[in-house]
Amino acid sequence: MSMCSKAVHNGWCGFTLVEMAVTIAIIALVMVLALPNFRLIVEHERLRDAAQTLQSDLMNARAEAIRRNIDIFAVFITDGGTGWCYGVAARSDCDCRIADVANATACALSNPDGSRQLKVVASEAFRDVRMTSAVFGGTLNYVGFNPFRGATTQGTGTPLSGSVELRSPDDSTVRVLVNPVGRASPCSTNLSGYRPCS
Repeated sequence: MSMCSKAVHNGWCGFTLVEMAVTIAIIALVMVLALPNFRLIVEHERLRDAAQTLQSDLMNARAEAIRRNIDIFAVFITDGGTGWCYGVAARSDCDCRIADVANATACALSNPDGSRQLKVVASEAFRDVRMTSAVFGGTLNYVGFNPFRGATTQGTGTPLSGSVELRSPDDSTVRVLVNPVGRASPCSTNLSGYRPCS
């Protein structure tokens, strides 16, 4: 004989309507309180992912320069908001908005077989993440890596440094710094898990 059968015999079984209403009210309250925090967590993770992807792409561009024995450039285009992109190419004037690999100004690298492969990241991959600045050497929107140990260059052999700043909707900021020897490293003024920006 089941437990509920004994309870029915005594006159009651299961939840009352009041108990169910209280349970639903508590669940609704928890969801209302947790949802904004969950949204903030998701936004911060998108920001972290964008910064990590950028750092990785800069390190890969540096490695490609050494491997191919040519200057490789990371070129940034941003409107200061959520409309941004960057690409990697063997030229400092590539346009990451061009998706046609046959176009000479597309951000693409040649493969050993002669074909070309686009090397582009666009803001659509990181919804609501803004690129508020991308400045190298004071005025340039690109950074180059030369084949000699991957040091930075502007195409003339002069080393330079700079940074790319990414922000989430709540203005949490991660800056990816590139120093003259070509090392890319993230920092933040207000997001945990990063060294503080100086």
